[in-house]
Amino acid sequence: MYELVNAIEDYPQFLNWCVNTTILNQSSNEVTASVEINMSGLNHSFTTLNRLKPYHSIEMDLLDGPFNRLSGEWRFLPLGENATKIHLDLEFVFKSRIMDLALAPVFSKITSSQLDAFIARAKEIYG
Repeated sequence: MYELVNAIEDYPQFLNWCVNTTILNQSSNEVTASVEINMSGLNHSFTTLNRLKPYHSIEMDLLDGPFNRLSGEWRFLPLGENATKIHLDLEFVFKSRIMDLALAPVFSKITSSQLDAFIARAKEIYG
């Protein structure tokens, strides 16, 4: 599951709201990436710095985008040889009240569907 979440370049293949991704910088312990989203006719992009703790967690912090703040963490807990419990914490605040009114419901829908999309992708790839 860690590898699926960290494969940002694959997001447009299975996250229906993700239009495009761009890896701006990548090392063994960090990835800087931009994600372009389109949902309900609203198109925006944001860039995050992701700090990698392989197979344990991915911490995300906003670098650029329509937010005052965006931070989150994926955590991965092995449950056995073929099972992993995943947990996603995500917090966001938009730059303006108008953006919040327009985009918060859209972004909330994205975040609530995200975990299910990764689980479906894992079933598709790993069986």
